[in-house]
Amino acid sequence: MGEGARVTKTKESKAAAAEPVPHDVPTLSRWLQLQPQQHVKRVQALVTKASEAEWSRLQEGLRVALQWAWDEQPDVFFPLLRPWLKSTTDRLRVLAAGALPLSHETWREASLKELKRLVTDKSRAVRVVAADLLVEDPASQLEQARKLAASDDPEVRAVVARHLQAAEGDALKKLLPTLEALCLDPRPEVHWAAAATLCDQHEREARAVLEIARKMALSDDEDVRAAAAASFFENVLADAFDQLLPTIRGWLKAPEANLRWTLVRSLRFLRVTPRSLQLLKALYEDKDPEIRRRVAAILVDLFDMRAEHGRALGELLRRAKVDQSKRVREVVEEGEERHGVDFDKLPRPGEHLTDLPEELDGELDGEEAELPEETPEEADDDDY
Repeated sequence: MGEGARVTKTKESKAAAAEPVPHDVPTLSRWLQLQPQQHVKRVQALVTKASEAEWSRLQEGLRVALQWAWDEQPDVFFPLLRPWLKSTTDRLRVLAAGALPLSHETWREASLKELKRLVTDKSRAVRVVAADLLVEDPASQLEQARKLAASDDPEVRAVVARHLQAAEGDALKKLLPTLEALCLDPRPEVHWAAAATLCDQHEREARAVLEIARKMALSDDEDVRAAAAASFFENVLADAFDQLLPTIRGWLKAPEANLRWTLVRSLRFLRVTPRSLQLLKALYEDKDPEIRRRVAAILVDLFDMRAEHGRALGELLRRAKVDQSKRVREVVEEGEERHGVDFDKLPRPGEHLTDLPEELDGELDGEEAELPEETPEEADDDDY
């Protein structure tokens, strides 16, 4: 090669080295595949020198681009990126673990083997990435899912809890004990993720899932009960209130106060029906003033003087207005301010607006001044 050609090649190499690493994923993936050895080194230098803020911004894009390139040319990139899996730099191990070519049939087993080693990595970030990929399909990794659900790392356990949403059929039945353990896990990040999964699985295994949710509702850990209420029962009661009536009746009669504690915190999306009104009345009879306070707050939120059940709600609010607990009375007073109405002056069931004091009657003048008669189907007397 002549001297001029060598100079030209040197200049081209320096120019290529001076080019910035592409940041958009498709371009970066193609760029990596053009000159794999040289460009992998460029990415490695970028990752190791980046500030925390820059690393946070670049991490996911780099991972996806490396994954695409690795999947397209596994024979080329495995020798180049495998050393990253044992690097002393956490960032490189995180990227390589997240980019392993799991979808490539030839390299899947080798990739799974690497992930199983990395779930015990000293870096939590690496452990979480490895666990996330390992249990992405829990049906094909039953034993691994069970093993990781017992990990000492709560973040890893939370990853398993989230991925159990994908389990179904026989795999779900086999993993129900694992899901139950995660639902009762003392760590918030675990039992909240598990409660959300429990909600997703309700239609697939309703009876078994409801039993796990009941155990959460009975827990001595208040945060476990709160997770059951907010992530499971709020949604299930909103969608299947009538189907859960037998469960609700049992909870109202049960001696365990934690069941009613959970139930009253699960009514945010409650629709007003004769049966739900019976539930609110039954809960208001509870001896615990905090339960009565929450019932009063629900009544205030649901109250609409022109709605079909406005008078029945008003009747309960009048009782709450003179409750022996000051905190209950304060909720009702705030409700009167919010709605601009005195609950004492609302029509009782069977009354019409012509029976009202003049000042309230005047507030309702207009085309819709008269409240509708309440003629809904009555709830059964033995519902609660």
